[in-house]
Amino acid sequence: MQIGKTLLKPAAFCLIAGGILTIISSVIVFIWGRLVSTTLGTLIVIFFLLVAISEISVTRSLWRSEIGAWKSILTWVGLSLICRALIIYFSSGDIFYANSIIGAAELLTFVFVFTKKDYFIPSEAERAVAIKNLEASLVKTVSECPTCKGIVEKDWISCPYCGTSLPKICGKCGAKLQPEDIKCGRCGAEIERPELLIRHVETLKALAEEESSREVRSSRYAKLAEALLKLGRTNEALDAYRKAIEFTVFDRKKSHYMVKMATILKNIGKSQDALEIVEEALKLDPEDYAGATKVKEQILKSNEEREACQVGERATTA
Repeated sequence: MQIGKTLLKPAAFCLIAGGILTIISSVIVFIWGRLVSTTLGTLIVIFFLLVAISEISVTRSLWRSEIGAWKSILTWVGLSLICRALIIYFSSGDIFYANSIIGAAELLTFVFVFTKKDYFIPSEAERAVAIKNLEASLVKTVSECPTCKGIVEKDWISCPYCGTSLPKICGKCGAKLQPEDIKCGRCGAEIERPELLIRHVETLKALAEEESSREVRSSRYAKLAEALLKLGRTNEALDAYRKAIEFTVFDRKKSHYMVKMATILKNIGKSQDALEIVEEALKLDPEDYAGATKVKEQILKSNEEREACQVGERATTA
C-alpha cells in the first residue's frame, strides 16, 4: 500500500498544474479568443476559475491521503475533466496539446483514486488506535445538568449554573464514580484529571487578584466562581461569589450573584443559608430581576417535601 500511496504525490502535482493550466487556458480560449461574447466569456472563466481553485485545494488531501477525502477529490477532478474537455474542444495548437496531456493525467488520477479508495479509509490498525484513544478518555458525564437542565461538559465535576454535583461514569466499565476518585473502584481504570480546567482556574484566580477597577474585579471573581464550580470546589466558588458581591457597587449585580449563591446552597443542602441570602437579594432588588422569588419558592417547597418525608419516616418508625 505504501508504494501505491507514493503515486498520490505526483498526482497531486498534476492537479496543481492542471488547475493553473485551466485558469490560463480558459482566459485565452474564451476571452482573448473571443469565442463567445465578453460577458459570457467572463462568466465561463469565473466558473472555470472556481473549479481550478477547488482542484488545487484538494491536492493537500490527495498528497496526505486524508481519511474520507476521496469523495471531494473525485468530485473536483471530475468537474475539472469536464472543463478540460471543453477547453480541448474549442482550442488548438499548444493549448490543445497541453490540455490533452494534463487531461490524460487527470483522468488517470481520477481512475486511480476511484479504484484505490481504501487509501483514504482508515486501516484496521488505525481504527484500533482510534478506539484505544477513545477508551483512554475514561470519564464521561451527562450532557445536561439533572437539576437545572443546563448544558455541561465532560470535565466538569459540578454544574456551574446551580452547583449540582454531576454524575460521573467510568468509560470502560460503566461504574458510577465519585468526584474525588482517581481510579475506578470496579475495573481499576485511571481517571484523567481536567488539567486544562485546573489551569484555567489558576489563571482566573490570578486575574481576579490583580489590581483593577472594582467592577472588573467583581466580574472576574464571578467567572472564577463558575470555573471553581466546574471542578466541584463549591466552598471556594461561594467565597468567589462573596468577593464578586463585595467589589460591585450595583445592587442588581449583587442580587444576581446572591441568587446564584442561594441556588448553590440549596442544592448542597444548606436551605437555611440559601433562604437568608435570597431575602437579602430581594431587599437589594425589590423588582427581582435576578429571579430570587423563584429560588425562594423552590427552597420552601424543598423544605416542605423534606419535612413531609421526615414525618412519614417517624410515623413508620412509630
